[in-house]
Amino acid sequence: LVEELGITSFVEFHGWVTAEQNEVNYSAAKVFASVPSSDGTSVSLLEAMAHGCVPIVSDLPANREWINNGVNGLVVKTDENMFDRLHGFDFETASTTNRRIIAQRASRESSRKTFLNIYKNVCHSNG
Repeated sequence: LVEELGITSFVEFHGWVTAEQNEVNYSAAKVFASVPSSDGTSVSLLEAMAHGCVPIVSDLPANREWINNGVNGLVVKTDENMFDRLHGFDFETASTTNRRIIAQRASRESSRKTFLNIYKNVCHSNG
């Protein structure tokens, strides 16, 4: 597909990489594309958002929990030319929004607070 679209000079396929190399790759990228036909919340999506990438994702319920279509990423049908929709997209706002979303909802600190709140609620309701 990359060849068919004529974008080989803009796309790299890395395969399995170390955590350090993964960090370098996300930091260098502007766009994260993931268009499976089914999936839950993808750790890769959250990592990409934390690094400020603009996600292009399949129209799946799990993705809609994180992506406001046209605001902090694009939700696409798997058969559409997803890259055409990037023209005029506000990358700066989306990048800032994605970093904020992850800090608020998916960072270690926010996850720890959520877990502790659930734990406290369970303990109080049982005893």
